[in-house]
Amino acid sequence: MYKHVHLRWVPHILTENQKANRVLLAKKLLKILNAEQKTNFTFLITGDESWFYSKTDFNTQWIPENSVIPTIQNPGFQITKFMVTVFWNPHGIIHIDVLPPNEKFNAAYYITAIMSKIVEFKNSNNYKKLFVHYDNAKPHVAKIVKKYINENSLESVPHPAYSPDLAPSDFFLFGTIKEKVKGIVFESPSHLIQTIVQIFNEIPSETLFSVFAEWQNRLKKVIDANGDYIF
Repeated sequence: MYKHVHLRWVPHILTENQKANRVLLAKKLLKILNAEQKTNFTFLITGDESWFYSKTDFNTQWIPENSVIPTIQNPGFQITKFMVTVFWNPHGIIHIDVLPPNEKFNAAYYITAIMSKIVEFKNSNNYKKLFVHYDNAKPHVAKIVKKYINENSLESVPHPAYSPDLAPSDFFLFGTIKEKVKGIVFESPSHLIQTIVQIFNEIPSETLFSVFAEWQNRLKKVIDANGDYIF
């Protein structure tokens, strides 16, 4: 006897050690989140990178019913990719960056273009501490980045490997923004940044706080599931 089922896609086939590490780091991260909740997450920010395109949904458009479907030329190399980095919390965007053409996204760039701006934000607000959450991409965890973070009194928040289900930018922010930008043609990196900031600012504050609450719930679910994915 057989039954037809839909397969469940996961980011990675986790080993038992990786599951155990997800539980361990989820507990540490949840402890930080629970503590920072008392100050409405003012001193905690999260961030990640994602690719955006200069033109989205170029093969779809609305047309009157019974109209002839239009044809378009293959865009070829006219579509430009932008790597966008956003650091944020429920209070707003802390920093947004678009990788310049021909620039490599490496540890040196991560320090110069992104971490230094976060340090400026921390210092300008006279924060004694600032927790910074990001995933384990190589530029994020390079030795020179860790050294820079320690020297500038930032607190790096632990994040388990292969865990986009535990990163708010992945399970909420980028998907929300990309849905909103469908059909928009971006003429420049600055146009893209302005659009992302506008979309973010239109998200109700209650929604952003609920995302961080969902983050806490996801951590609890991963702990209860012994490290398995929870989507």
